Amino acid sequence: MKDVIITPEHPEGLSQTQEKLTLNLYDTGEVLFNFKDGFRLKSSLVSPLYIDLRRLQFFPDAMDDTVSALVEQARGLEYDRVAGVPQAAIPTATLFANRLRKPQITPRMEAKSHGLTRPIDGVYFPGETALVIDDLVTTGGSKFEVINVLRENGLVVRDVVVVFDRQQGAEQMMLDRGLALHSALKIKPTLEFYSRLGRISQDELTRVTNYLANPLLK
Repeated sequence: MKDVIITPEHPEGLSQTQEKLTLNLYDTGEVLFNFKDGFRLKSSLVSPLYIDLRRLQFFPDAMDDTVSALVEQARGLEYDRVAGVPQAAIPTATLFANRLRKPQITPRMEAKSHGLTRPIDGVYFPGETALVIDDLVTTGGSKFEVINVLRENGLVVRDVVVVFDRQQGAEQMMLDRGLALHSALKIKPTLEFYSRLGRISQDELTRVTNYLANPLLK
């Protein structure tokens, strides 16, 4: 990773752990920018920004920083089990649970047709609290599927911790369903941090923030 001088003031409101993580994600290619052609998303929209956190498992240092940032966000939360959202968040959730010496469980999003047809892998007891871990949140839709599986099997879910919040409505949507969202990184201060350090220009910052505010705007 390139040597970068980080000012002690943290003008974007990021902690030192978060600042280190933003740089690692940029330098190892989890956060990508393409201001010429953009990235075509599953929705068919073309975005100047693409976040690919599945790559984290290939970079141990970046993964370590990610887990440290998640631990920072989870400090003070009460829970008995760690539940990673299949499949992208499982490696991160596993390292998170191991570092904090918490048991991990994994909800099944598809019914198993052989062996034990249980809806959740792992040991748990009704009434226990599960902390949900995921990599990225946009509107929160995929999280609710996992949370429903956990709740339908007697587990309590109050908190969701993610690596990246794209700040496109998920926090309020979760709040409306009695859930608190805790993000290691939020996209807007992250972009401002990149701009301050010269990783993207002020014009590029404006283009990305405009896209996030209105993805349909050309």
